Amino acid sequence: MCGQFGLAEAFNWSKFTKRLGLNDIDAPGLRFKDAFAPTNTISIITQQDGYQVRDAIWWLLLEETKTGFKANAKYATFNSKSSRLTSSPVTKKAFKQTRCIIPATHFVEGDGPKGKRYYHLLKPDRGMIAFGGIYRAWTHSKTGEHCFSASIITLPGHPKLKGIHKNSLPLMLPINQPEIAHDWLSPLIQDTQRFESRLQPVLYESLWALPIERPGSPTPIGDTFSIEAD
Repeated sequence: MCGQFGLAEAFNWSKFTKRLGLNDIDAPGLRFKDAFAPTNTISIITQQDGYQVRDAIWWLLLEETKTGFKANAKYATFNSKSSRLTSSPVTKKAFKQTRCIIPATHFVEGDGPKGKRYYHLLKPDRGMIAFGGIYRAWTHSKTGEHCFSASIITLPGHPKLKGIHKNSLPLMLPINQPEIAHDWLSPLIQDTQRFESRLQPVLYESLWALPIERPGSPTPIGDTFSIEAD
């Protein structure tokens, strides 16, 4: 994953949560932005003391400063590879106990070291992406400050996107299967083998791809084309 996604202000929160089977979640502080970048504060959905929307730093591994927290620059943890979820000490516990959903309307991908092209990817309904992620809770040893951090899980590349990003695909949970969202968020389900089928690179819904100038500059440089669902 290239490291950029967005949540447009036109996003229909009520429709999104209803399709996921997560009704009646208040989200007065839902964060909207056309281009979230790693270390930005994003919104995540968790199930600790009921379903909640929380602010989280988009970078799983943090370190303390004198007054708060910052991203640990030693490791790039805004994404977490599915192949290492159960073997890495950074992700193993989070994958078992603290999974989350990250709402989005679009994301950006690019591939190739030279002549690199970037693509703005979204669903034909212009919204309703539920990234599967993991999160951690942090408490500052001196100030007592509480905060959350999160990471988007990435899967092996999908053949249909090999010309866009051949190495990886963000985990996008199916929207119209509420039981999947319920199980994914439940802290009571700690047998991670249950999610093996979710960690395969599957396109549950079609995507539109628009070639753009570069991340952060969505100027189109080509025509939109469709990537059909599996």
